Formats: sequence, structure tokens, C-alpha cells
Amino acid sequence: GLPIMLRPETGTLRVGTTEAPFAVADLPEDEDVELRIFIEDEYSGLVSENVRFWHESGVEVTAGAEGFKLNLPSIETLLAGGITFGVPEGMDPGEQVEDDSYFVLYGDAERAEESVFRSGGEFVLLFDQSVRGLAVGAKVEFRGLQVGRVAEISFNLNDGSEVRRVPVLVQLNQALIDRHFPAAMRDEGGAGMAKAIGSGLRGSLRPSNYLTGQYYVDLDFYDDLPLQPIAQIGKYAVLPTVETGLARLEEQLAAVLRSDERRGGNECRSRWAPYLSD
Repeated sequence: GLPIMLRPETGTLRVGTTEAPFAVADLPEDEDVELRIFIEDEYSGLVSENVRFWHESGVEVTAGAEGFKLNLPSIETLLAGGITFGVPEGMDPGEQVEDDSYFVLYGDAERAEESVFRSGGEFVLLFDQSVRGLAVGAKVEFRGLQVGRVAEISFNLNDGSEVRRVPVLVQLNQALIDRHFPAAMRDEGGAGMAKAIGSGLRGSLRPSNYLTGQYYVDLDFYDDLPLQPIAQIGKYAVLPTVETGLARLEEQLAAVLRSDERRGGNECRSRWAPYLSD
């Protein structure tokens, strides 16, 4: 049958098999099919109540915030397809399950991760700078802890009434919030958000990987900022933003370039252009 795979940091392991003599891609799309799987005894403790199973086939190359990632399955999985399982990021494994437990088989790893996302709140950030490199699905972090994701980047969020600032909708992941913060901090609701903004909470764009040009949204407190009341765009509260240090650095480099041009002309432009080009 098809192999059941586990991908720890040390590499891909085959930990079981299925009774199916056919490829997952051959399963009918519009009806439920019960597929029995068998996990070897030494790995059975890894199957807990919060694991997710998904179909995997082929070589997957993705460019994300952490750089380029190459997922290379075993030769057997590459040729015939297989099933991989794991615990989604931010979730506890939960209790070990009994034999004959039921799980959903998802079409890919992305849909398996999506199945456990619980929105813990949504708000909009308005950026005065380019959002090139920021993509839907990018991480939202608070001081290095992932707390959510970017859900939408669109001027439709503010009805297209303003084009000077780019609206970005972010969603907090309740599972991650529960994991990283005590209950006393989680239960403050809208009053807690107003208090945090009054204390200097702002959103900014940060580079997560210079090689791929990917960005993420960083949430942090900044001192000595003017007090801003909570604004509203449609049904979403607006979290104020602050310009990143990287953007300021780019402006400084541009100023240096202009100064060099006045003194040295094209030679100075050629020297600096690779660092300032898009």
C-alpha cells in the first residue's frame, strides 16, 4: 500500500503503510472513502489527537520567509504518492489516540494547516510605504513570537477611498495566542487593544529573508509616539503603523547617492545602484 511518512528535522521516515493499492489521486472527489492505515509500533505514540494527515507527492520547492525549502520525499513516495502527518505549528500534540480512530485526509500540507486556524481577531494596518515582498499568508509576529498571519492585501478593504496608504488585513491565530500569552492578557478584548495602542503598540514591515525578499508584519511597542485613538475601517479596527528602520536606511542611502552624484556623477551612481535597485 501507500507509505505513511513522517518528516522530522533529521529526515524523512517511513512509519507505516495503507491498505490501498492505488494512488491517493485516484480517490473519488465527491464521496467519502474510508482508508485504513497502519503505523508501526515504535511510531504509534506519535499519532495524537491533534495530528493532521495530508497527501504528498513529488518534489516541493517553496520560497518563504525562512528562505528556500526543498521537500524531497522518498523514492517510493515520489513515484506512487504517499501520506504524511504531523502536528500543526502552534498546537499541542494532545493525547495519544486509540486504535481505529478517525482522521481527515487533506489534499496537501497547506490545507491541513488551514484546518486548525481559529481567528482570534482581525484588524487592518495602513502602510505608507511599499508592501512589495509581503504576501497573503505571511507571518504576524510579536517580539519574535508568531501570533497570526496576513489575510488580505487590498485597497478594497477601505472601499478604495484612499490610495496613499496600503491596507493590510491581519488575523490573529487563537491557538498561538493561547500558547504564548496568559489568560489575564487574552481576556481584555477591545479595551485591551485600546490600552495597547495607547501604550505605543504599532505594526511595521520587517524583512524575514533578504535572499527571497520576503517580509512579515511585526508588532511591538514604541516609546514616545503620539497618542492615537482606535480608528475603524468598515468592521475592522485599525492598528497604527510605524515606518521600519529598513525604509529609513533606504532613504539615507538615496540621500548619499544624490550627494555622490553631485560630486562624482555617473561613476558614483554605478557604485550605489545595485543596492538601491528594485
